[in-house]
Amino acid sequence: MKPCLDVFSFVGGVQSTAVLVLAATGRIDCSLFLFANVGADSENPATLRYMEQHSKPFAWEHGLRIEEVAKSRTLYEHALSSPTTVAVPMRMSNGAPGNRTCTDRWKITPIAKRLRELGFTKDAPATMGLGISADEWQRTRTDSGHKHIKIAYPLLDLKLSRSDCESVIRESALPVPPRSSCWFCPYHQVAVWERMRRENPELFRRAAEFERLMSEKRKTLGKDRVYLSSRAKPLEEAFPEEPAGLFD
Repeated sequence: MKPCLDVFSFVGGVQSTAVLVLAATGRIDCSLFLFANVGADSENPATLRYMEQHSKPFAWEHGLRIEEVAKSRTLYEHALSSPTTVAVPMRMSNGAPGNRTCTDRWKITPIAKRLRELGFTKDAPATMGLGISADEWQRTRTDSGHKHIKIAYPLLDLKLSRSDCESVIRESALPVPPRSSCWFCPYHQVAVWERMRRENPELFRRAAEFERLMSEKRKTLGKDRVYLSSRAKPLEEAFPEEPAGLFD
């Protein structure tokens, strides 16, 4: 049976883009894609470029709508300006991340607000799709935390893995998008930080400065310092610059 959705929570990555393509080709019934933008200063710049160059034109060409929702203050702005909270799940001295409240406050809450504005209620809830593929089924949940939203998993219904999603995207003649996340996300894997250090040193430098500022804030509150990577060291120590080759 074809998955039918009132809305899809679009984040701009591989799984979301695959759902967009599947909706365009009639394998999923959905025309509204809500993108909770945590801020142009916070989202992965490559994700925002991909959306402007590929996702939005593709949606428009196929009669689909990508609508952006956002809080008045970006995640980055809040993290820098709040005197008492760090706002992102920075890692402790053992490498474990803190509480992940940013997803709820900057992603889920703005979408929930928009769905209320569109008229969905606890008696007539929206069926909202999430982009979890078959290889990450363990991330699923049944309760959205909002009575006017029911969660659905169209990629699980279609038994599609992340690799399948990449194939769906390529078959549509779209390039495969980069992973979506904030550029300063503490959930980045080691390989992501290594690639950022190597391929985007200016963004890496900004991440290291963000990490330093968050640790300084913690120090003023009498708390331990925090880190962005699971190596639990300052980024520039955890991922030192590779020496130039002999013939570089």
